[in-house]
Amino acid sequence: MKTFTLEKGDVLITKDSETPDDIAVPAYVSQSLTNVICGYHLAHIKPVSIQSKYLFYAFISTQIASQFHISATGITRYGIGKSDIGNSLFLIPPIEEQEKIVEYLEQKTAEIKELKEKTLQQIEKLKEFKQILIAEAVTGKIKV
Repeated sequence: MKTFTLEKGDVLITKDSETPDDIAVPAYVSQSLTNVICGYHLAHIKPVSIQSKYLFYAFISTQIASQFHISATGITRYGIGKSDIGNSLFLIPPIEEQEKIVEYLEQKTAEIKELKEKTLQQIEKLKEFKQILIAEAVTGKIKV
C-alpha cells in the first residue's frame, strides 16, 4: 500500500482517456496525503534522479506531451503503458540547472496567474459598469 500512497514530490499523469490529447496530463503532489492512493487510470511516478517539479513541467511541454499522444492506442478509450512512459525522450540537465529552470517557470507562472486574476477583475468591473449604464439609459438618467 505504501507504494501507491501519494507523497510530496510525486507526479501523476493520466494514462487512459477518451481522446489521445488527454493522455499524460500531469499533476504535481505538493503535500503528502495520508490514506490517499493513486487511482487505476493514473500513472504514479516517484522521481528519484530528477527534480520532481522539473519532471512535472517536462510533461506539460508540447514536445513530451506529443510523444504520448502519438503512442496512445485505442478506439473508444486511449491509453499508454509503462513502457511508453519509460521510453519517452526528453532532456535531463544537471539537478542545479533543473532547479533554476523550475524557479524560472514558477516565477513566470505566478506572474501569469496574477495578470489573469487582474484581467478577470477588470472584466467583472466592466460588466458591472455595463449593467449600470444600461440601467441608467433605460430609466432615463442619461441621454442616449
